[in-house]
This record gives sequence, structure tokens and C-alpha cells, in this order.
Amino acid sequence: APNELLQTGGKLIADSNYVYALRGEDQKNFYRHSNYDTSSAWQAFATLPINVGEGTDVVLDSSYVYVLQGNGGSGNSSTFRHTLSDTSSAWATFTALPAAVYTGGAVAVDNNYVYVYRGNNSTNTYRHVITTTTGAWDSFSALPNAPASYGGDIAIDSNCFYVIGE
Repeated sequence: APNELLQTGGKLIADSNYVYALRGEDQKNFYRHSNYDTSSAWQAFATLPINVGEGTDVVLDSSYVYVLQGNGGSGNSSTFRHTLSDTSSAWATFTALPAAVYTGGAVAVDNNYVYVYRGNNSTNTYRHVITTTTGAWDSFSALPNAPASYGGDIAIDSNCFYVIGE
């Protein structure tokens, strides 16, 4: 991203049109760059409402980018989304997660829900409908084992979601 390095908690993700960069290290910066015009400038999104840090994660669907806060700043229980079509609009904030997310946190999305793994040796996973940012998160039954303190991830197929860690 422009004149800044991705740091602790920073993430890169891409779709067919852009590469997206979340700075991390207790910052609020998010950018995108065209995959087709390497000489064009990075485009800054509106700044995130809260700093992000370790445990943050980023995922895309066809309309939105979703950011999990992680250890960046107070609360550590925020999830945000932003439309991909307009970089200047404000980020929407989901209702706070039932518990804080730390190192190893992860986020995934399908056609109906955004899913969060809490990280930090936790056995907690949650989901929220993607049609609104309001309302409570659903809590899943506890995982049988805590999968990760660092490097957790969550993946989805049409029938299940999977949580892995180191």
C-alpha cells in the first residue's frame, strides 16, 4: 500500500479485478490496486472505525469486503464490512461479537452468513446473517479442541465449516 508496509495483523486478498491490502499494526488503513493497470495508484478506502491488529482477517464476497478486528484497540470484538463498489463510503459495523477475538482469529463468508473463529486457543465460533449488520451473533457449540493460538483459519463449503490451526 502507498508508502506503508503491511505489518503485524496486515492482510492481502485478491479477486479478479483488485488486490486489497489491510495495513494492520493498530492502524485503520485499507487499500486496493487494480490487477490490470500496474502503473495506477493505490485507492484508499474510508478508514476503518477501529484499529486492527494481530488476529485480524479479511474475506471478500461479490459485493463486500469483511474485516475482523483482532487485537487492534479496545473491545477486540468488532467485525466490519464495506461495499467493493465505492471506496469512500463509511464502513458498516456488525453487532459486537459475544467475546473478544485475538491472535489466530479468522473470518469466512458464504451466501448467507459471515463466520468468525475467535482464535487464541478458544473453542468459540460464531455466525451472523449477511443481510444486516444488526442483531445477535449465533454461537456454535464449543469445538472439541482449541485449534490454535496463532494462525487459525476457517473455511466453508456447501455443507460444513472447518476450523484449523497450528
